[in-house]
Amino acid sequence: MTEFEIFKKCVALGMTKAGAAGCTANILAESGGKPNNVEDRSPMSDEEYTAAVDSGSYDGFCEDRLGYGLFQYTLPSRKEKYLAYFQGHGVSIGDAATQFYFAAKEMREDYAFVWNVLTHTGDPYEAAYVMCMKFERPANTEASSERRGNQAKEIYERCASAGVEKVYYNPQKMIDWGYSQIGYHEKETNDQLEDFTANAGDQNWNKYAAYLDSLPGFYNGKKNIGPYGMWCDIWYDAGMVICYGREAAQYLICQPNNSAGAGCKCSAQYYDAAGRFYRSGPEPGDQIFFGTDWDHVDHTGLVVAVKNGRVYTIEGNTSNMVAERNYPLDGGGIFGYGRPRWGNPEAGEAEAPGEDTNVPATPEEPESPADPAEDAYHYSVQLPLLRKDDESGYVWTIQAILIELGYDCGNKRLFQREKPDGEFGEKTEKAVAAFQREHGLIPDGEVGGDTWKVLLCHK
Repeated sequence: MTEFEIFKKCVALGMTKAGAAGCTANILAESGGKPNNVEDRSPMSDEEYTAAVDSGSYDGFCEDRLGYGLFQYTLPSRKEKYLAYFQGHGVSIGDAATQFYFAAKEMREDYAFVWNVLTHTGDPYEAAYVMCMKFERPANTEASSERRGNQAKEIYERCASAGVEKVYYNPQKMIDWGYSQIGYHEKETNDQLEDFTANAGDQNWNKYAAYLDSLPGFYNGKKNIGPYGMWCDIWYDAGMVICYGREAAQYLICQPNNSAGAGCKCSAQYYDAAGRFYRSGPEPGDQIFFGTDWDHVDHTGLVVAVKNGRVYTIEGNTSNMVAERNYPLDGGGIFGYGRPRWGNPEAGEAEAPGEDTNVPATPEEPESPADPAEDAYHYSVQLPLLRKDDESGYVWTIQAILIELGYDCGNKRLFQREKPDGEFGEKTEKAVAAFQREHGLIPDGEVGGDTWKVLLCHK
């Protein structure tokens, strides 16, 4: 991997540009950016070692204390977790993308101080120094940390101004998800959160906040807290995570871990700090903000269309529910628009990975309102093939539907109720197969086009 490829990946995981430069300096020092790099003490080449571990013909990976991969894992306890993670995902130990995901997961869970620095610092030297001292810990750590810190400053100069938006995230996914949520009503109590209309009330309990509360460190505290938990911004953030995954969502909406982005004012300020807040010229996929000034930003939603001098939105927490709204573009209540880092397909940027396993499923199209024009409201979506060991927001969605229908899946419990966790494990596979049998489908335990269609009818 080149220096800039590593830098881009680090930013996409949620690191600041300074943090990404520090992480890049460490990766280049450890492995030269080669994902299948094994320490020189190995009698096998990089390719031979990787193939032998993948095939199972070499079983000494966890105990040989040979540094491996972009981050050069060496300790038996860490290599054991590494191997289990890669085998669990069915990919080679040399897969670069999975190495980044594993490292980010390990930092969040076991090296929280390092992750906090990488996702908050504006100093590339600090990022490299802390990562070297606390995460990599090479021989002669102090000298290595200083050397990598200086290298990180040079990387920052080369990469930070070059931009990292080289992957295109399609905003239509978010728009399609928004339409699928219309009619959801907040709850009177913290019960029946997944049902669109049951237990309807005005006490702000809702499934979107409960979902983000299940992601450690996403916000700066719990948000499904009842009467005081306004959820319009939470609705938008939850949709981004469900559509694109946590790391990509945080990159898209310009927020770090432990963010204050559940509040409209802070969310708008994150966009502004990233240079992505606009006072006019909305585009589909933008996050619209309502208010009078920076101290009074009090509501938000998703822009789905701009037509005939009006902006059309879907909003959470509007009249206690998810609903469509529209406003004149010159309306006094609109404060501005946050634009996620979608990227630019016209510049040749490839769409974000994950499309190759998609299978078609066409939910019922909503009735089109008289205004705007009908063609703005007819759409089709591509939904992924889901099977055992997948982890995504799509898995969370099918689990939520199955749980509401009375099937046992998911692993976490909230107030004694089964809660989706986004992990397609054995319980979810059995629940899918049972659902398929009861609806005349092939009970293969996988969610393909036919199964998606039937599931969506029960949303």
